[in-house]
This record gives sequence, structure tokens and C-alpha cells, in this order.
Amino acid sequence: MRLIVGFAPGGAPDIVARLVGTWLSERVGKQFLIENRPGGGSNIGTEAVVRAPPDGYTILLASSTNAINATLYEKLSYNFIRDIMPVAGIIRFPLVMVVNIGSAILVTNILM
Repeated sequence: MRLIVGFAPGGAPDIVARLVGTWLSERVGKQFLIENRPGGGSNIGTEAVVRAPPDGYTILLASSTNAINATLYEKLSYNFIRDIMPVAGIIRFPLVMVVNIGSAILVTNILM
């Protein structure tokens, strides 16, 4: 079984994947291979999972980056919502945006 991480080895997503992979291997009784596919803001790893056979042997360690990429990139070869099925939540990170009081973003959101 493969757990694909869209980031380089050594970072937080890789560490989480290795911890989860070890736990899953012990729990399921099958070896989980952690495969790092960095590049393209995690789009390369995500595309590898989308193109994998739908047999349940390839899973993606998804992150908020995947949701952000759906808004940043106009011509992705996949639709994250349509092509990826969530299995479990592993970890949560609070995301905060700090905006200057005179910012157009703040003014626009207040007026809407």
C-alpha cells in the first residue's frame, strides 16, 4: 500500500505520513510505503494519486494546500473535489489571515 505525500522528505507532512504509515501498517497488517512526490505545490503527488488505479492501495496525505491549489491554478489536470475521496482526518492546523484595516480585501468583505 502506498501513502503519497506531495512534499519533500523531512517536513511536517512527511513526518505525519511516516507516523500514520507505521500505525496503519501495525493496525492493518500490511506494509505502507511512504512515497514523497514533491513539486508543483503538492500537485504532482496529488495527480499521481488521481491517476492511480482505483483499487484502494494508493492514498494521499492531503492538506490545506490542496484546497488552496484548487483556487490558484486554473488548469489542473484533476478536480480535487470530484477525484479525491476523503477517508479520515488526521491533523488540524488553524489558518489565520491578518489583513490591514484599510485593505481592499477587508472593505470588500464588509460591504458584501
